[in-house]
Amino acid sequence: MKKLSLAYFGSPDFAADFLEKLITDTTINQLIEVKLVVTQPDKKVGRKQIMTPTPVKEVAEKYKIINNVSFPRRRESKPKALDPLLRGDDKDIDLALV
Repeated sequence: MKKLSLAYFGSPDFAADFLEKLITDTTINQLIEVKLVVTQPDKKVGRKQIMTPTPVKEVAEKYKIINNVSFPRRRESKPKALDPLLRGDDKDIDLALV
């Protein structure tokens, strides 16, 4: 049976926990492969305004998911990497989970 290719959209802690479960669970891993992760861009946090990635981005980097895209806050300027997915032309992605 062919694995489903998954595009995962999320940013907060609970989304990161769910993504990590999708990646590490052996039963789920037999059915699904996470191919693309889309999250909010890094933002400044704390008094020192240190640029901090979202929890989902940290998980994607930890498990070396190469297609890790930060979606900009302004809708007019979406990343070019998402064009095929948003148009429905991407043949490599079977399922999008938001």
